[in-house]
Amino acid sequence: MQQQQQQSFSSNGGNATTNLEARYPELPQFAKGLSEGNPDALKMLEAFLENDDAWYLALYLLSQNDTNCQFYGALSLQTKISRDYEKLSEQDRIGLRDELVHQLKQFMRGPAIVFRKLSQAVIVCAQHLVPAQWSNVAVGILQAFDDMAVSGTVSSDAKAEASLEFLCIASEDASQCEGPLKDDFNAAAGDLVNFVSLYFEPGAEPRPTLKKAWNALASLIQFNIPFDPMLVSILSFAFKRLEFLASQKTVARSAGRDFGVYNEEIDAAIRVLEEISSNRLVEMRYSHTMATLLFDNFAQPWVESEIKFCID
Repeated sequence: MQQQQQQSFSSNGGNATTNLEARYPELPQFAKGLSEGNPDALKMLEAFLENDDAWYLALYLLSQNDTNCQFYGALSLQTKISRDYEKLSEQDRIGLRDELVHQLKQFMRGPAIVFRKLSQAVIVCAQHLVPAQWSNVAVGILQAFDDMAVSGTVSSDAKAEASLEFLCIASEDASQCEGPLKDDFNAAAGDLVNFVSLYFEPGAEPRPTLKKAWNALASLIQFNIPFDPMLVSILSFAFKRLEFLASQKTVARSAGRDFGVYNEEIDAAIRVLEEISSNRLVEMRYSHTMATLLFDNFAQPWVESEIKFCID
């Protein structure tokens, strides 16, 4: 595409994408090339990212009914933020923040690859905006997802999947950012762990949401989000849940039913225990508590049963 008039990103993205189509009549053919993975289209995209109109091109691609185009739209946003954020006016920066949250909500139901890339773009943007123009980032986005479910725009299952997936991605990316953004996540640690714990029902049958909740909790712990005030409650629940899953697995196994779903959640819960056990803070402050809980539970019948099954 031949570059024309340059514009900066603003909160008026909808009108801007319409104007973009008028200025670049070859856009539909270009999008078709991206959809098909055409190497020339990919080269054109890389070149066009130098243009300020690339902000609007990203929104245009996200609006297409094609996963490849949507992914490249999200990738373009992330790239532009990394390269050209400092060129934006203060008004444009706020507009960018709001547009990212809007796009994240639009893709709560997938495609997953687009949602993940948008989540990464949000964290890149938040690095610049926290704390002056954005605070309590993760909790605010989770609340935005909750509002979508309350309004009936998405199902409660879709909200859970999106919220937990965002936490997995955001906790890892934010942990790599020294300074205000990491502090922002750390300050919200209690709220984030409590949010994840809402999905844990002691007697609930395994389901994908529970496995993802364990994964989100493991990510929060792995990437050094402070969790120590909730250490004992997390460990206690994990062991109780493992005991329940093991007993249900034994029943299913005895009845000749498939028990793979129990193994999946068992593996996810054990990952949380592994992350806690390998955490330096735990080792320094809570080694006795950890040792007591581990040994007390290791002596339980359900552990003996699992060990015997593995040996047999």
